[in-house]
Amino acid sequence: MVDTLGLTNEAKLAQRAMDADFLAAQKLEELGRDELFNEDSSRESIYKQISDAKFCITGLSLWDLLRRDMKPVSAKPKMPPEIVCSTISGMDFQEMTVRQDFTIAANKFCQDHNVKLLVCVTVGPVKKDNRVRSIVLNKGELPGMRRGLAIFASPENRQFAEALTQYLQTEPNELQLQPNKQGPQSNAHHFIFTATINNTAVTRKQIMPILVSFLQRMRSSSTEGG
Repeated sequence: MVDTLGLTNEAKLAQRAMDADFLAAQKLEELGRDELFNEDSSRESIYKQISDAKFCITGLSLWDLLRRDMKPVSAKPKMPPEIVCSTISGMDFQEMTVRQDFTIAANKFCQDHNVKLLVCVTVGPVKKDNRVRSIVLNKGELPGMRRGLAIFASPENRQFAEALTQYLQTEPNELQLQPNKQGPQSNAHHFIFTATINNTAVTRKQIMPILVSFLQRMRSSSTEGG
């Protein structure tokens, strides 16, 4: 129910909840009806409790957020991963990337997993002083949240990261990216690209195949060039 933004009409319209999701939820409700439901609870109230827990990051470090929901990405099965993709729930991409510990944590994360890039898909609250348009993911649920993307690379992998940012913005992948107006941060210590994802139906599930396609294209170009 968390991944489908609850079983609502908005979730259906955003193609986040399918018929199978509704059938599965109905079965779970039937199995746990006496324990789940009473005069003070409903499907909506139960979902809100689950959602609130998911987006609560109290007591979690940035390192905890990076590793609690991550997946490695490789060009083909059984090949070494070149990208790690983390879903960050509860923190906006802008708040995350301006933290003093972000560069250190992201760099160590890439080193520990022996990958070139860290890609973060974020869903978090937009700060009041943030002038960028916020995205309401679901009417009545998660107000003030927006979906975003952050790409981190160490200096030696800057060109690889730049190639990915260009790929994401030129390919018809329906992410509807709105890059940061200031452009990527690029210096002697890191490369960081950030953007708002304006397509609220997008999750990591949709982004993973795009990353795989990018890696396959890069590998193909390298083979042809060699």
